[in-house]
Amino acid sequence: MAQVTLASSLTIRGLDSSRASRTRFSVRARVSTSRRTVLCTAKGGEENEFVKNRTENQKRLASIDGAVRQAQKDLGKTILSNFEGPLKALGIGKKSGRPKTGKNQWEEQREYLLGNTNSVSATEVMELMEKGYIFLDVRPNDEYEAFHPVGAKSVPLYQTIEGASAKQLVRKSLYAMQAVKPVEENPDFIEQAKAFIGDAPGVAVGCSAGGTLQGTTNFPTGQPSRSLISIHKILTSNICPEAVHLKGGLNSWFREGFAGEGADGDWDDTSGRTPYVAGFTPEQDSDELIQNQ
Repeated sequence: MAQVTLASSLTIRGLDSSRASRTRFSVRARVSTSRRTVLCTAKGGEENEFVKNRTENQKRLASIDGAVRQAQKDLGKTILSNFEGPLKALGIGKKSGRPKTGKNQWEEQREYLLGNTNSVSATEVMELMEKGYIFLDVRPNDEYEAFHPVGAKSVPLYQTIEGASAKQLVRKSLYAMQAVKPVEENPDFIEQAKAFIGDAPGVAVGCSAGGTLQGTTNFPTGQPSRSLISIHKILTSNICPEAVHLKGGLNSWFREGFAGEGADGDWDDTSGRTPYVAGFTPEQDSDELIQNQ
């Protein structure tokens, strides 16, 4: 079986750091940033002018993030090229069959969501629940069981790979190579969501970090998340007339003091960590999102 070695060299503040490891690439960097706001679009569609120039440290951070993304992409391509035959036989790595638009899947989903959903606060979600909305927690079941908002229903978008079929074993190995939790799409997501929604007027959807549709300096097309992807699935499947996105994810829910329950007894705030999103979540962008969403 072929082995893959990936080496990368990054320069951070004049320090040259090289690491090479088999089938795994990891970069961790701490760069202090002084916050700068950027040109953004506020509610109502009005453009507000803020300081545009990022500091040198922020530029370095953006460069590091780009290097991580590229390394992950290159690693994926290398793995697929070396195992193309077996993966194809197992149905992994096939083309989606979507028409070519020049945009990736997230960009297409974001374009749809920008015109069909809204990001709302935890307080607004609570008010909607009082009006009959269903609150869906789309994290994997083990995360839901550990701790979740009181009243939220578990409908995982992804589920931990528990099976041992040839296809699942290969998927587990590929995830392990990149030090990522092994998950697969929940094939029953729509049916499970439909069962909870019933004839409710709408749903609110949340995951840990929440992601965002708003573009920022380091993430011009926003940040995808399990909750945003779930809303796209729900709305395009026509199982609910309205679906809103919990801004800031469950971190914001518990930060605002709303109740939770679960085996862990408390919420593990994941602010600054964004599951299922490659690269870093710079404080600079977090501050922009908090102020301007």
